[in-house]
Amino acid sequence: MACMNKYKDFLVVNACSCKRSLLSSTYLYSKEHSIDQILAVIVDAKRVTPVQSSSLSRVAIAGGYVIKEDTRPARRRFRSSSLGYSAVKGVQGLLGEAVNTRVANTTGFPSHQLLAYQYQPLLRKTILVFEKLESCTSVLDLINEDNAEGLLRVVFKFLHDCLGKGIFHGDCNIGNIFFDKDMKQGRFIDFELAIKLNCTVGHGLALQLATLRDWRLEKLVSSDSYQEMVFSYLTDNFENHVACKELFLKFYGRRLASSDRAGRLMAVGQNNPDILSAI
Repeated sequence: MACMNKYKDFLVVNACSCKRSLLSSTYLYSKEHSIDQILAVIVDAKRVTPVQSSSLSRVAIAGGYVIKEDTRPARRRFRSSSLGYSAVKGVQGLLGEAVNTRVANTTGFPSHQLLAYQYQPLLRKTILVFEKLESCTSVLDLINEDNAEGLLRVVFKFLHDCLGKGIFHGDCNIGNIFFDKDMKQGRFIDFELAIKLNCTVGHGLALQLATLRDWRLEKLVSSDSYQEMVFSYLTDNFENHVACKELFLKFYGRRLASSDRAGRLMAVGQNNPDILSAI
């Protein structure tokens, strides 16, 4: 319980302001917005068609905001916490995503911004409000057969720089990486899985690149061409490139079982993925 409380306390103490009532507590992280403005956004989001919906969460876009809401059945919400912890995956759940995103924002990690979170105690429901990256486009929407290799080299450099900030984004795919129109500034979204980097940057990058080529890239770059690109980048940028390549090959080119996914994260976090210690 003490472990869980430190993460919740972080979200509370880190807020610019808050507004509490019997029905909800809303915490604001942006001085450019007001809580009343955020409350209106949350109401508006319920009226729009979600861009993503599952048994776990509902994601809607209202104006310049992305709103993510806990949609687990009430019975499930009352049986379990909205914030969990794993020695491998770190903090989890919707509040865990809020913690991870706020740590990224606090450390200067290139990321979208968490603007607010709301907790409804009677319903045990969490709602997160993020900025919508209006001036950026996802790599998924930018990439094509003609520019794939050149764009991926830009992505490699972006991931390399991000790891230097001490955080490992665990869901590294081209749908979660955005760039501005000049391709000079990148940002990550979706921090549901993020842990502290407790290995070398080279090893961390090898582990991210091992899973970056998924179904989104299969038709754009062959397996052999992608591996050649990765090896070239590792050779040019890391003295320990031989070990990096071995780690890459351990997880590359196949669908990872749950034990493999856990092993990949343990190689990153050294079984100590306390995201708050990255601050």
